[in-house]
Amino acid sequence: MHLLSPLLLLLEYVAFSDSQDWKFEHPTTLYAWEGTCIWIPCSYTIPGNGKVLDNLTVYQNYKWDDKTKDFSGTVLYEKKKVGTPHDQGRVQFLGDDKSNCTLHIHPVNAQDNGQLGLRVTSKNDRWMEKIVLNISKMAPPPRINLPSEIRELQEVTLTCQLDFACLGYQIKLQWSLEGTQHNLSSVTSTSLTTKTVFTQSQLTFQPEWTNHGKKLTCQLRNDNADGPLSQETVQLDVKHSPKLQITLSHGEANVKEGNSVNMTSLGDAIVKERDSVTMKCQIISSNPQFPRMLWFKDGNPLNEHETLHQEQKTATLTLPSVTKEAAGKYHCEAHNEIGSTKLEVTLQVHCEPPGSCGRAGS
Repeated sequence: MHLLSPLLLLLEYVAFSDSQDWKFEHPTTLYAWEGTCIWIPCSYTIPGNGKVLDNLTVYQNYKWDDKTKDFSGTVLYEKKKVGTPHDQGRVQFLGDDKSNCTLHIHPVNAQDNGQLGLRVTSKNDRWMEKIVLNISKMAPPPRINLPSEIRELQEVTLTCQLDFACLGYQIKLQWSLEGTQHNLSSVTSTSLTTKTVFTQSQLTFQPEWTNHGKKLTCQLRNDNADGPLSQETVQLDVKHSPKLQITLSHGEANVKEGNSVNMTSLGDAIVKERDSVTMKCQIISSNPQFPRMLWFKDGNPLNEHETLHQEQKTATLTLPSVTKEAAGKYHCEAHNEIGSTKLEVTLQVHCEPPGSCGRAGS
């Protein structure tokens, strides 16, 4: 038998034992909130061969009493000659006298916050095991874990986790995404081991570029509550190639309102000879930002002599007075680190009357 030094006897928040061979396994800290319960997975090993647990006392916020040379505090549970599972008030002992020290406390309240002490004895061997309880008045929010990068159309798995699980209080984690009307499908799992206690929901989906900047929420719910108990919200950062829109305007002299059309896919534009044509290519979304935009005609980049104005998120191509030679396939192209995107429009130049193109005075 090993004697404790005087210094160790004065420590209030360390394990006490006449033997250094006791071994306990349980989560260091358990989390809950008022009105729920705590399930404490716990296992132990008694020093020596063939020994069994004689006594178990569960203290709330215990202290070492130097006068009595023992621990004192509020006793939540006490059992002599531990054998079958036994209830005392809010505490249920689900273990045995050889290796299992699992406890169930229901309900818990905010006053339970602090440290729980398991005072165990086996003949002349004694031990005090500390378990930290973190009890709040309201349910804590779950945590959303995002991968280091999210890209459009690439399957990704997001995790929502709450460090709580108890067989006497059922919870669920529910996902929602801004802009969608239905709940997202997910897979929920629970861990109740001596290493970890948590409830986790995994959401697997293929994000689209339109999800960029949208709010993703994970709510903690209980069937007996009208609304969510708590929630966590993050803003999605979806990497995607530039998304383009072409606005084509034309008129006999100047660009006229009412003679414009927006195109986000391949299309044809029919104009008259000597019309003024303006094609504006605009970035409607890009993440990360695009470094450059270019206009092409029939596959060839337009050179510096063309009337091309590039501003932030917009590249404008102006043809002041079109002829038959201006007809062809035009496309706008934008690049960023994720990829490139191009949008094409076919320009057709018609003569009025037919056959008059290129004739003076017509």
